[in-house]
Amino acid sequence: ALEIAIYLCLVGFFMSSCATSMSFIAVEFVNGIRKEDVSFVVTGVLRYKSFFRASEGLLWLDSHCWTVALNIAAHAWIRPSLAASLNIMSFVLALFMISTHWYVIVRKQLYFESYQQDRLEPGV
Repeated sequence: ALEIAIYLCLVGFFMSSCATSMSFIAVEFVNGIRKEDVSFVVTGVLRYKSFFRASEGLLWLDSHCWTVALNIAAHAWIRPSLAASLNIMSFVLALFMISTHWYVIVRKQLYFESYQQDRLEPGV
């Protein structure tokens, strides 16, 4: 089991390195389009959108590799009761982060409508 944990740590490290490089490329792309024509920016973003989004997926996979690896390794390094509590805590935190990601990123945001309603109905 410890060998699997080490393998997952190594995979997570390589995924993290790759995702970091992809994020750097995305930032450099954004820095390079500041003074470009709007149609150029839209075309570029649409062309490379899947590449830019891939770094996000890699970071999610990377996080899971590290978390699973540490949860496996915990059973070899610490008492079973402590390892089990770490597993439970990791699971609860993972659920929290997934729901937070859904709430902040995936769910359709209505900032403008909310702002307008706050201005029209003070004290609500």
